Amino acid sequence: MRDPDDWPILAVALMLECQVWTEDNDFFGTGVPIWTTDRVGIYLADDGSDQGPSTTSP
Repeated sequence: MRDPDDWPILAVALMLECQVWTEDNDFFGTGVPIWTTDRVGIYLADDGSDQGPSTTSP
Protein backbone atom coordinates (compact mmCIF):
# COMPACT_ATOMS: atom_id res chain seq x y z
CA MET A 1 0.00 0.00 0.00
CA ARG A 2 1.05 3.56 -0.63
CA ASP A 3 1.38 6.09 2.18
CA PRO A 4 -1.88 8.10 2.32
CA ASP A 5 0.05 11.11 3.66
CA ASP A 6 1.85 11.50 0.31
CA TRP A 7 -1.18 12.73 -1.64
CA PRO A 8 -0.81 16.48 -0.89
CA ILE A 9 2.73 16.53 -2.28
CA LEU A 10 1.68 14.59 -5.34
CA ALA A 11 -1.35 16.83 -5.89
CA VAL A 12 0.75 20.02 -5.74
CA ALA A 13 3.39 18.55 -8.06
CA LEU A 14 0.69 17.67 -10.58
CA MET A 15 -0.98 21.08 -10.25
CA LEU A 16 2.30 23.01 -10.68
CA GLU A 17 3.69 20.55 -13.24
CA CYS A 18 6.89 20.26 -11.21
CA GLN A 19 9.23 17.48 -10.22
CA VAL A 20 9.65 15.90 -6.79
CA TRP A 21 12.93 15.27 -4.97
CA THR A 22 12.36 12.26 -2.73
CA GLU A 23 13.71 8.92 -1.62
CA ASP A 24 10.15 7.66 -1.06
CA ASN A 25 9.44 4.79 -3.45
CA ASP A 26 5.71 5.50 -3.26
CA PHE A 27 6.12 8.34 -5.77
CA PHE A 28 7.55 6.14 -8.51
CA GLY A 29 5.02 5.29 -11.21
CA THR A 30 2.70 8.19 -10.39
CA GLY A 31 3.38 10.15 -13.58
CA VAL A 32 5.33 12.87 -11.75
CA PRO A 33 9.05 13.13 -12.56
CA ILE A 34 11.04 12.01 -9.52
CA TRP A 35 14.58 13.00 -8.53
CA THR A 36 16.51 11.01 -5.95
CA THR A 37 19.43 12.51 -4.03
CA ASP A 38 22.03 10.61 -6.05
CA ARG A 39 20.53 11.93 -9.32
CA VAL A 40 20.43 15.51 -8.02
CA GLY A 41 24.13 15.17 -7.14
CA ILE A 42 24.94 13.98 -10.66
CA TYR A 43 22.93 16.85 -12.15
CA LEU A 44 24.64 19.45 -9.97
CA ALA A 45 28.08 18.02 -10.76
CA ASP A 46 27.51 18.48 -14.50
CA ASP A 47 30.10 20.88 -15.94
CA GLY A 48 27.78 22.02 -18.75
CA SER A 49 29.78 20.41 -21.54
CA ASP A 50 27.00 17.93 -22.44
CA GLN A 51 29.45 15.10 -21.83
CA GLY A 52 28.00 13.98 -18.52
CA PRO A 53 29.02 14.80 -14.98
CA SER A 54 32.31 16.52 -14.37
CA THR A 55 35.16 14.25 -13.29
CA THR A 56 37.55 17.01 -12.29
CA SER A 57 38.00 18.02 -8.70
CA PRO A 58 38.12 21.66 -7.57
